[in-house]
Amino acid sequence: MYEIHSATDRAFYHSFPRIRQSDTAESVEGRGLKLLEMISNTGLILAPEVVEWSIPLQDGSTKIIAHRQIRICFTELSMPELSQHSKVFGPFSVGFSISFLRQLGALPVIYVPQMLRGDRLFSSFGPMMVWMFEMVRHTLDQLHTLSQLADPKSCLEITQKTNPEAVSVDPNYKLNLTNTTADGSVDQIFEIEAKSVKGFLNYLNYKTAPFKFMRGAISAAQTLFYPTDHKNSDDLLSYYRQREWRIIPGLTLDGVAQVRPATNDEKDALLKFDDAFWMHELKDDRGNFRRIEEAYVLDEFQGKRIAEGLRKQSS
Repeated sequence: MYEIHSATDRAFYHSFPRIRQSDTAESVEGRGLKLLEMISNTGLILAPEVVEWSIPLQDGSTKIIAHRQIRICFTELSMPELSQHSKVFGPFSVGFSISFLRQLGALPVIYVPQMLRGDRLFSSFGPMMVWMFEMVRHTLDQLHTLSQLADPKSCLEITQKTNPEAVSVDPNYKLNLTNTTADGSVDQIFEIEAKSVKGFLNYLNYKTAPFKFMRGAISAAQTLFYPTDHKNSDDLLSYYRQREWRIIPGLTLDGVAQVRPATNDEKDALLKFDDAFWMHELKDDRGNFRRIEEAYVLDEFQGKRIAEGLRKQSS
């Protein structure tokens, strides 16, 4: 157990490891001690999860969208509440003061009610909103790609990746834009002068943040969306009551990212004490992947190791 540098009795706690049906007391203790050692020596470990949302369509069918969320989770608790919390999330806990974790970039989960079982009425508004955020992110992706293609310098750099001998682009070049169907066949073709596209994008981007920054904000929000209810048990609002906060990747300060991908040595260390978790294969709208492929580390903050924010509890 670790305590916080704070006079208050409330803090953000991360408890681990989750207990499995096949676990023994020895296996839980072994995993917990190894992870605690890694947190102390390396830093906080961010892991991926895939969250699915069911979207009712007008034809009576249901569309499933799956989002990849990379995060480490915390719950705001008092010390007396920690014992009950640990029975669910794991017997080991590390705690941070509320102000310190917020300085690390922690954000509260955005709880979104999913569609009630058997209901296709207004309870579907939450998942529909999540889907529209995905459409906004896709649109901003397209706008960012167009801004690169319509800029002669960026277009030349893109061209040189497949044609290293290219030294310039025609100042009056055109863009051949296509929309394709799900099977990959071309559905629409647009031929537009790059100058016209660049002018239109400059108009849209007037006094706004760059498209890639807006896209990043939408992507961060998608990483924070989480259902209110436990899908398997039909326990309404069970997730909502957890008051979860998260640290997610993607934030930078003065050009320095607050988290980094785990090194090969760090991945090997994770696999040695919990390969069942880290080698588990997940699937989202982008394809199949193993958890270990998306492991991230938060090892430093303002030049100090994260473990310096913790100290052993006095007996």
